[in-house]
Amino acid sequence: MEAWLLFIIGIALCVAELVIPTGFFLLILGLGVLVVGALTFVGLIASWIAQATVFSGVALGIWYLFGDHLQRLLRSGEKEYGGLIGQVVVARESLAPGHKGHGELWGAPWRIENGGAEMIEIGDECHVLASDGLVLRVRKKVS
Repeated sequence: MEAWLLFIIGIALCVAELVIPTGFFLLILGLGVLVVGALTFVGLIASWIAQATVFSGVALGIWYLFGDHLQRLLRSGEKEYGGLIGQVVVARESLAPGHKGHGELWGAPWRIENGGAEMIEIGDECHVLASDGLVLRVRKKVS
């Protein structure tokens, strides 16, 4: 693909991220295309196979290096809802410590994360320890 076309596509993807909030995915893709456009412009890569390979590597590299930071930046405005702390959630699937799954609170489905050291089984009651956006960190209720 020609360098000028890659620049247009890359800029369009970056601008689209401003209009359509996708969690920085379009921005990362746009930056990957812009890097490929720059390398194509200076003559370091020419074939579409090399362009696709470099694009994939750059996009994955940016996501690997900066993805967590960008997602934390995106969620920095979210507030934890303290009214959930201590509530009882019923697990709808088995969860090993540190794993995420589904549970039910107040008759509604929620994403939950096992924040305790014990295995949570289907039907176990769990206490909410914290909320991270729409994910509730829970610990198995001790009887």
